[in-house]
Amino acid sequence: MSLIEPVSPPYELLLSGRGVSALPIPAPLDLVEIPFIRATYKLEDRDAAGNLPVEAYKITHETTSADGSRYRVTVQGSAEHGLPYGNDGDILVALFKLLDQHKLVDGLFPSPSVRMIADALGLPMTGQNAERIRGALARFGHVRFETRKVFRAEELAGAITRGEDAAPVAPDSAVPRPQATAAQQEEVTWLLQYRWETSYDRKEDGEQRIRHLWVNPIWVAQAIAGWAAWIDTGVYGELSGPIARRLYQLMASFAARGRPAPWVFGLEELRAACAMSATAEPKKVRDRLVKAGDALREQGVLARFDLRSPKKGQYVFTAEPGPVLQVASALRGVGLLDLHEARVQMLLLNHFGVNARVARQLVREQAHQVYWVLAYMVYREHLGEKVDNAGGFIRRLVQEGYNPRGDDGFQRWYDRRMSAL
Repeated sequence: MSLIEPVSPPYELLLSGRGVSALPIPAPLDLVEIPFIRATYKLEDRDAAGNLPVEAYKITHETTSADGSRYRVTVQGSAEHGLPYGNDGDILVALFKLLDQHKLVDGLFPSPSVRMIADALGLPMTGQNAERIRGALARFGHVRFETRKVFRAEELAGAITRGEDAAPVAPDSAVPRPQATAAQQEEVTWLLQYRWETSYDRKEDGEQRIRHLWVNPIWVAQAIAGWAAWIDTGVYGELSGPIARRLYQLMASFAARGRPAPWVFGLEELRAACAMSATAEPKKVRDRLVKAGDALREQGVLARFDLRSPKKGQYVFTAEPGPVLQVASALRGVGLLDLHEARVQMLLLNHFGVNARVARQLVREQAHQVYWVLAYMVYREHLGEKVDNAGGFIRRLVQEGYNPRGDDGFQRWYDRRMSAL
């Protein structure tokens, strides 16, 4: 596989000053953008037959891409279980954290367990949490997407996995227009498969186990190919409530596409994008969004989330990325198969303006030298020294084999940072 092996630790030193303590994980961009996890804490009342109302298990999402084309996605769950809701998104984020940690390129978990998911969420292994995970998997297992716009990344992902001359791509702000054909095409795509078992061999009230868990490889391929939004799982876990977490995902999708800030939204646009109730009063929606935006500011996801009211009953929100999303934006063009060390180097090379293709070549061929040059650049940032054409400066230092350890000031700074770590 086209991986870059670890070189010089600790890479946490290179992250100093970035406003984050750990790297985010790649989540498939299409899944992050579609608001199919409903921001409600309980399901609606069922009818006499035991079925939920249609709005609880089916949504239609319409949007306009940057190139002006409109498209529609219909997401449907089961009438019995409904669509995912509330904090179900935590379980999906945990699954992609595990896929990333173990590089499961086919989406198949070899030895799935409830404890595995609970550990990824940082939750104790209790009956209540087991039931929560089981309920979320049941809802996710019934989810299917009907669309003409799923980004198909299997070919590129396969080439990367096989170690061919291929690299992840950075999503852009435009969705390609569908090619004109004699017939309109539509695709139905599932999210995951699972099999749950309750065994009564050892306990009278039963033991619950996951016997099979498989995330659709279509989504894993997106993460491999770089078609990903980068989610900081530590920050995500600190957010309280589904609205703040959904708002984070939405902002991460903008960072993934390189959408220029500031980002401006109307209230109804954010209501739909965050899967909030269509019947809730506008003032309540406003207040909940303001609370969620404040939480994102506190966690460093956003630097700004302002509300203004041009006229009575009209609300406009303006957001700008904070350190967490700035890191996510610098990871554009990085994929699931890139190891931690490569991700840190690509992040910083992108930050300093090195072309993505050149950055990947430098990391692949001279990772050890890149580490020390980047450490030197972080040191220069610490001193408040700016470098004109930083990208070209870095390339020259790498090519010349520059060793900053001959600089006494750098060495003292580096030793202090190492001691702190």
